[in-house]
Order: sequence, then structure tokens, then C-alpha cells
Amino acid sequence: MPSRQEQSGYPCPQCRQSRLFVRTINEASHLAHGLVTLFLCGLWLPIWLMAILSQSVSEWRCTACGFAYERFPPIVPQRQQRPEALAEANGRRRCAACGREALAVTECGEVVYTCSACGRLG
Repeated sequence: MPSRQEQSGYPCPQCRQSRLFVRTINEASHLAHGLVTLFLCGLWLPIWLMAILSQSVSEWRCTACGFAYERFPPIVPQRQQRPEALAEANGRRRCAACGREALAVTECGEVVYTCSACGRLG
């Protein structure tokens, strides 16, 4: 039986991070079984049906630690963030006075945002 792998990202409870998960799917070769069934005038059809019924799908397994979901991995909704929150997470912020981008500067171990246009701290 030919096999293929599927990959997807899911949260791993063991790693406590979002990780790459893989699973293997073993499938029957429908082209080969179809040709043999035609060649043998349908005598191969029960064997083909057994091959279809015996297809297997392995569990989703974490590529980092090997944790496996027994059934289905959880569906994790993507968090919607405001553009301001995304900009702040990337180290960017807008100046409250002029609206231009403020630059992050580290002073005495703290991050201070300074506007590049008007020079105000924010």
C-alpha cells in the first residue's frame, strides 16, 4: 500500500508550544486494483474492497517530542489582534501627538518609545 504524510501545526501539551505534527496515511492503489479487477473479470473486487477497508491513518504526532493525539487534535481559533497590538508586539508604536511611527529605545533597562518626527516620548 502506498503511503503519504500530512503535516499541520497544533499546540503540543507536552512541549507547551505550537509545533509541527505529522501523520501517515496508508492507502490502496486504486489504479492497480482497478486494472487487476478488469483483467480478472471482477474476481479481484473482494480483495480490492478489503484493501479499501483496511486503509489506516496514524495519529497526529509531534515532531519535537513525539506526543501523539489519540483522536483528533484540538481546533485552535486564531486570535484576532488589533493593528496597534500587533505593532506593539513587533516593537513599533504610533506617536499620540502626530500619528507617525515611534521608535523603541532601551534606556536603563526599560523600553522607551520616541517619535522620530516630533521627538516626544510615548
